[in-house]
Formats: sequence, C-alpha cells, structure tokens
Amino acid sequence: MNTKHVLLSLCVIVLLAAGSSAETSTYVLSITSGTAIARGGYSGTDVINRTMQGTFKLLIDAAANFADLEDVDISFVGHPRRPAGFDWSSLVGTIHGTSISVSSEWPLGSPGNQLNNLSGTFDGNTAVLSGFVHDIAFDGYEYECSFTAAVFTEVNLTVANGSGSGIYTPGQGVVITAEPPVTGMVFDEWTGDTAGIPTAELYVPSTTITLNQPAVSVTATYTHDGDVSRDGVVDITDLNMILMNWGRTGGDIVPSRTDIDGDGAITITDLNHVLIDWGK
Repeated sequence: MNTKHVLLSLCVIVLLAAGSSAETSTYVLSITSGTAIARGGYSGTDVINRTMQGTFKLLIDAAANFADLEDVDISFVGHPRRPAGFDWSSLVGTIHGTSISVSSEWPLGSPGNQLNNLSGTFDGNTAVLSGFVHDIAFDGYEYECSFTAAVFTEVNLTVANGSGSGIYTPGQGVVITAEPPVTGMVFDEWTGDTAGIPTAELYVPSTTITLNQPAVSVTATYTHDGDVSRDGVVDITDLNMILMNWGRTGGDIVPSRTDIDGDGAITITDLNHVLIDWGK
C-alpha cells in the first residue's frame, strides 16, 4: 500500500483494479471543492476551517464492491505544516450502486494520519464524499472533511521557460527541462504547481513531475549567479558564503553552488561574480 504526502490541489483517482476473474474499469477524478473542519487537538478546542486538496486511488471490482484505497495525497490549504502521509493500509468498505462506505482502524501510536469513515456517492462522473481525518503527526486535530470530485481523463501541462508542455495521462511522470540561462544568470527553482516534483528536485533544471490534477503549470525561474544564497538579492550574505569557503576545493565547498565559475575551487573569480552583481 502506497502512502503519499499531502500536495497542492486535491484530486481523487478512482482505479478499478483488474482481478483474476472479473473485469474492471478506471475512473480518474479531480476534487472541485473540499473543506475540512478541525475540532480540538493538542493545542486546544478551537475550530479551524481549511480547504482540502490532494489525490488517492479507489479500487472497485466489477461487482461494484470496494477493493482498496491507495496512493493518498491529501493536504489542507493554510495548514501550518505539511502533514505526514495518510495511512490507508487498514481500510475496509463496500460500494453498492452509487453508495460508498469505507472505514479504517486507527492503530495506537501509528505515525502519520488516518482517514476514517469515508462515505458518499459516485455515479461514474461525480463523487461526493465525507469522512474524518486524524492528524496524528502534527497538530493532533481530528478534521471533519467533505469534498466533491469530477472525472477527468487527461492533464494539460504547461512549462514556462522550459520544455515538457503537453497533454498527458493522469498519474504520468513527465520530464521537464528549464531553458539554459542567459549570461550572468543561473537556474534558481521551479515554481507554480510543483506538488508533483520531489522537494529535493525543485532546484534541479531537469527533473520529473508527476501529474495528478487536470491542469498543471510550472515555471523555471532564474537568479543572478552572484546570488549564492538564492535569497533573491546579492549582498553581504553571498559575500560571506564566498569568504567562508575561501581556498576550498571539490567536495569541501558547501554549498557547491558557491563555486560560481565551476572550476572546482573558491577563488577571486567567484568573489568577483558577487561584487559585480552586488545589490542586484
């Protein structure tokens, strides 16, 4: 059972997995609206309203019976931190006609979060569901959630300042590549709908993005090569990073981008890049 961290837009992926003796069908849905109301928790008894977003797969067999849930990505807009992945490993449930009912055990001491008592309807085009999320890992709240999702079959990916734009299948991984920077600039990071990009890859000019919502738009951004700290301005912070690495070579240079000219050593050339870009 896969468990995923929460991300930027809530989609629901309904996958009817193939069985050995029954045919199945696949539906992919995108959450069009969703809210979560938190009541109580470690920090008090206040009521918190949040917007839901994320993805998951719902497996149903040909006899319209619930089979499984997996690949969960749920998050709350405005949540103070990113919650850990939701644990769906103990879910059981049924689907009869258009009525869906799912429940889950909440193992004592289990890491992450669990979604319990998911119920609602799915008519082949729209799902209207509600349930309870236990946010174990962070604020300790129990969120009462509800959301509506509509079927979609393709993802429109737009890549600004780079390649990879096109129409793709939901869940597909696509390589995106930033355009080479102009003289005096360097690639900074990917911005926009970056939930499908691993955090460590946000600062890599060529990476893979997983597409889990109907429309995804990302932009390759750049900064002056003297902006070693990547804070958007060339100032004393960047100068200090050069000086702290002065004379170092190879793997001793931390971070490696401090070696602005890429010659494997921190020298006057790297210092000059910072001074030339000073104040930009």
